[in-house]
Amino acid sequence: MNNIRITGTKWYVKVEYGDCIARFDGEMCVDGFYAIASSISWIKHIGSITQDEVATLIEAVMHFNKKNAFKVYFVNDDGSMWSQPT
Repeated sequence: MNNIRITGTKWYVKVEYGDCIARFDGEMCVDGFYAIASSISWIKHIGSITQDEVATLIEAVMHFNKKNAFKVYFVNDDGSMWSQPT
């Protein structure tokens, strides 16, 4: 799915990805929005949610970042940059 739409405020971003809508808390900074990966809350989702699906959503946003001036960076609770769990 290449259809991603990102909206929000200076305190959260809302990511529309396919038929799902997720919200991440965080903070707007000079170089982009820093979203806390663990703060995800689903606004719209069909079926059960897996950790792989969350990782897929975050990876899709990171890929989407490559072609946009506005960047969304995902961080862990300790402030380190998010990486897909192994």
